[in-house]
Amino acid sequence: MSELMRWREVIKPHHDVAHGKFKNAEFSADLESVYHGEGSVEYQDAEQFFRRTYATTGLKDLLKQVLKRICGRDGDPVIQLKTSFGGGKTHSMLALYHLMTCRLPIEKLSSIGDVLRELKLSSIPRVKTAVIVGTSESLTNPEEINGIYANTLWGKIAAQLGSYEQIRKDDINHVSPGTLALKKMFDECGPCVILIDELTAYARKLYDNGKNENLICGTYENFLTFIQELTEAAKSSINSLVVATLPVSEHEAGGKSGIKILNDVEQHFGRLVTILNPVEAKEGFEIVRMRLFSDDIDVKARDDTAEKFSRMYIENADKFPVEAREEEYKQRIISCYPIHPELFDRLYESWAVLEKFQRTRGVLRFLASLIYYLWNHEDSSPLIMPGSILFENPNVREELIRSLPEKDVWYSIIDNEVDGEKSIPSLLDRNERFNLYSASKKISRSIMFGTAPEGREQTVRGIELSRIRLGSIKPGDNIAAFDDALNELQKKLTHLYTNMMDNRYWFDTRPTLRKTVEARAKNIDKTAIKNEILGRLRILFKNVKPFSGVNFFSDSLDVPDEKEMRLVIVDYDGDYESKAREILNNHGNNIREYKNTIVFIFPDNEQLNALKEEIRYFLAWKSIKDDKNKPDMNLDRVQTKEVENNISLCENNVSEKMKDTWIILAVPEIPNEEKLSEIELRKTTINWDQNIIDSIKSCGNLISEWAPEPMLMDIDRLFNVNGDIVINDLWENLCKFCYLPKVFDYGVLERAIKRGVQESWFGVADGKNIYGEYENLIFGEVVNVLNKDSYLIKKEFIVRKTDNDELIPEEEITTQSEQHNDITAKPEKKSSKKTKFELSTRLNAEQLSRKAKELYEEVIVHLLKVGDVKVNIDVEVEARYEIPEEIVDIVKDNCKSLNVNYSKFS
Repeated sequence: MSELMRWREVIKPHHDVAHGKFKNAEFSADLESVYHGEGSVEYQDAEQFFRRTYATTGLKDLLKQVLKRICGRDGDPVIQLKTSFGGGKTHSMLALYHLMTCRLPIEKLSSIGDVLRELKLSSIPRVKTAVIVGTSESLTNPEEINGIYANTLWGKIAAQLGSYEQIRKDDINHVSPGTLALKKMFDECGPCVILIDELTAYARKLYDNGKNENLICGTYENFLTFIQELTEAAKSSINSLVVATLPVSEHEAGGKSGIKILNDVEQHFGRLVTILNPVEAKEGFEIVRMRLFSDDIDVKARDDTAEKFSRMYIENADKFPVEAREEEYKQRIISCYPIHPELFDRLYESWAVLEKFQRTRGVLRFLASLIYYLWNHEDSSPLIMPGSILFENPNVREELIRSLPEKDVWYSIIDNEVDGEKSIPSLLDRNERFNLYSASKKISRSIMFGTAPEGREQTVRGIELSRIRLGSIKPGDNIAAFDDALNELQKKLTHLYTNMMDNRYWFDTRPTLRKTVEARAKNIDKTAIKNEILGRLRILFKNVKPFSGVNFFSDSLDVPDEKEMRLVIVDYDGDYESKAREILNNHGNNIREYKNTIVFIFPDNEQLNALKEEIRYFLAWKSIKDDKNKPDMNLDRVQTKEVENNISLCENNVSEKMKDTWIILAVPEIPNEEKLSEIELRKTTINWDQNIIDSIKSCGNLISEWAPEPMLMDIDRLFNVNGDIVINDLWENLCKFCYLPKVFDYGVLERAIKRGVQESWFGVADGKNIYGEYENLIFGEVVNVLNKDSYLIKKEFIVRKTDNDELIPEEEITTQSEQHNDITAKPEKKSSKKTKFELSTRLNAEQLSRKAKELYEEVIVHLLKVGDVKVNIDVEVEARYEIPEEIVDIVKDNCKSLNVNYSKFS
């Protein structure tokens, strides 16, 4: 994206704005000064006035009504202009005054000339005009008008119209002249226009000084009577009219007496009135732009700026408000240039609703101060945005803050948390990531500008994150950097409130509870944090099938020594691996036998500290909620909402960080079968984005379903020389030795064996007879019941009895069946004489007692009938790790007492 031109290279402010020669008073239209030929040129000179006046819809409607009336076309005889301060009332009165008195040709009336053309008027009839400004009128001193000293409002109006003699007595006696006298005067002078600005201000002075005997203007009651007579006379006249301004709010009326006066005036004045609103909110920016900036503009550069901003909003649609990506918004950027539409929206939607903020002149004064400062400090921005507002400048700041309650508090907030040289955003922007964009300051300015006018009584407070971005980010900026800056501000600012449910942020003069939370967070002890983590781990791992169970922060005795797969969450205090090895090697004070049935989960060290810190704040916010009704806390509605929002935010953060932390799966393995004592902990990272148990199974190579072929490959080394193994012995080995596969439970092995037998991968038999033959051999058939004492037999070692009691190797049976399709074919019988018997079998330690007895009863007893029987016992132990000295001593002593011929440790 090519670099955008700075706004100051595209358009220039008017000379008085650029050079700071404007006076705040110049933005306050003054009808009295203009009437007396005083005031600034832009208001005094009709041509300049109309050149800098934007013809709003309301102003055009007003002029049409007046022109119709004075031309005898049935226009309204009485018009009331009613808006809030700065809403364009007095400016509209000035437009009327100049239009009635200037005698300029249509071509010099700028856009106002369109009104005359629409009404097909080539010129304006000569009109007599009277001007009354309530704030300037004296109650005790007569006013000299054209050599006449007039006392009352009616006397002053008559003197200005040149008809004072008709009502001289009424003026001297301070009595309203009556409707007929006023009508006669209007018709003789007509057409005429009576402009009355600040009517209630005059009435309020009368009301408050009602007991003053020196008043020459009449009583308050006389005044109300005159207002009623004036409006009725205007209605009944041929082509004269009255235009007056009234305040829109009780605040502008001024106190309790002002409210009563406003109601009284409206009751008398409002019977025959047409109410016009001169300025709509959407037209405000046109007024401002025309007043502050010249027409000298680089149109191509302006349009290029609008295009690139619009493209940014479209390409990042989820980051900005919906309307920002519409074509209409691009046109608004063009219309408002060089001021961003969001700045105007906040001014007219947030600031203009304040009773003390004047809708037009307040905006003009503020923007004139801002533009002057930016212009002379060579601002490099492509648009003037909320994030451009330099609150650190006293003049800029004052124009806004003067309208707010608790001004002094706001000054402090700005200095510390918005835009001061030593403010927190300024310090944060020293971070290399934020510094390039001044991201922290722009974010805090946007929030301040968008939310400072809000009141605590509002149901929904704050500005949405999308609008904060809208007021801060320009094309080419890193959006993520601004989001991160906001997160940092959120942690550090004392007066920044957050509603995470609606993603809204706002400043308030009342400090947040953050300092209280920080103090409480420091006092949260390690035990409370560990208990919170432990409780959350129990929830995370509450459903762990097919694991037999989970142990949380347990010592070795609490982890069962059993033949089912178990998950152990290792305590994060201390050395995780040492804790895991302690559990793996021992079961309390005993040696752990079943080592191949345990897998461990460790925390990620980098994430663990962040998790503990987040839990610390979560518990602190919860403690405030628990104490909210205590006398020393006593939270109000806003603070209660703050607590709820922050608990919700911390809850989400903790939940995410729990999953980011407990991700290391440690699986005991023996990579070298020759060194059974060297168990390693193979570590992998589990993934919480998928089913966590599936992730653990996958990362740990844990078997919950076993196919026969890979099972045979995995256990091949365990079969004895006869190609068989007792199933229980196989299961014992699988549970003990970490060089073997990790199988969840016996059911996994049982299902694999049954399937393998049915699919002819191997066979099973209940046992062997005295001749070494397999009893109840099953091969290639369904196994209904599988006994743990049964033999699992490799396919190539399976033999079957023939009709002649011969044993045929399975491979021969297979060959014969292929040749003769008869697996029971009878081979030729061979004769032999048997005079000697030898037996060799391998027993494990658990089988010794039971099997030795069975060998004696089932085999040796029969052989004793035919000869002497000698029994040799060979014991060979291949330890999985170094044999402890206490076991060595015990075995040596017992062998000696049992008269064992030979024993040796090596």
